[in-house]
Amino acid sequence: MDFVDSPSPDFIRGVFTHPEIWPFLCDDSGSDPESFVIHDSPLVNYVRLEVDGDPIGCLMLVQQNAVTLELHSALLPGKRGKFTNEAFTGLLAHLRDVAPTIRRLRTWVPAWNRAALVAAKRVGFKEVGIEPGAFLKNGVLCDLHLFGVSL
Repeated sequence: MDFVDSPSPDFIRGVFTHPEIWPFLCDDSGSDPESFVIHDSPLVNYVRLEVDGDPIGCLMLVQQNAVTLELHSALLPGKRGKFTNEAFTGLLAHLRDVAPTIRRLRTWVPAWNRAALVAAKRVGFKEVGIEPGAFLKNGVLCDLHLFGVSL
């Protein structure tokens, strides 16, 4: 698994707005992929995931404070089940190497996304909280589950 920092904006947009990925990333306010914004901030880092030069997805890592990153992930169709464990295990090792001050990685998962809830637990994230009714999907308020893992 290779982690390529600062992929092209076209790659980032292409992955996060992919028709099979976009519906899982947005709530009712972001129903149009044209609304996707690539954040240009020193606190946001995009990482291209590759296996043998083949792209498998993209990560957005947002620095929350001196020790915590928030993760937003998008694995391409056909790559999710096959590379999920490898991607997240590799990410933790990668972060230990390139960001030694980071001690915690967290991610939010909407309650309706059962596959992502299972995957987060399977790769070692622990559920640390729930924010009730914090995500509007298809006109229904859903809970957001907060997961975290220590590096």
